[in-house]
Amino acid sequence: LILGLIAFSSIVSSIAAATNNLKSVGTHYNRQRWKLKTFLKQQKISRPLTKHILNYSDLDIKPLENKIAEHSVELLRHLPHSLYMDLVVEMYDQDIIVHPLFEGLQLRSTPVFRLICNTALKRLTLVPNDILF
Repeated sequence: LILGLIAFSSIVSSIAAATNNLKSVGTHYNRQRWKLKTFLKQQKISRPLTKHILNYSDLDIKPLENKIAEHSVELLRHLPHSLYMDLVVEMYDQDIIVHPLFEGLQLRSTPVFRLICNTALKRLTLVPNDILF
């Protein structure tokens, strides 16, 4: 009975901690959104552009709030360079091998593909109808 009570209280404690963590993430986003909205108002940005920016923030940026950014993981800086390069390849390869050139490079010249992933790629966020080049 006591063991069951201890296990139950541990589960409840874990659920409470997870709930508090989610609340803090939401609170941080809401504070940042308020700052953004206030900034746009102070700069006298038009309503249509303000609405567009806030909608983008709600639909595209807010979901990223729960993801851990690479730069915030300090242990990654201590990985050996070759291991870090392998990590970067796996982070990007699924996005770029849809292009036949990169698919061929991945299959025929792994070192070149690895080098491209680690030196020539940068994540860039676009909205529909944005021009990349």
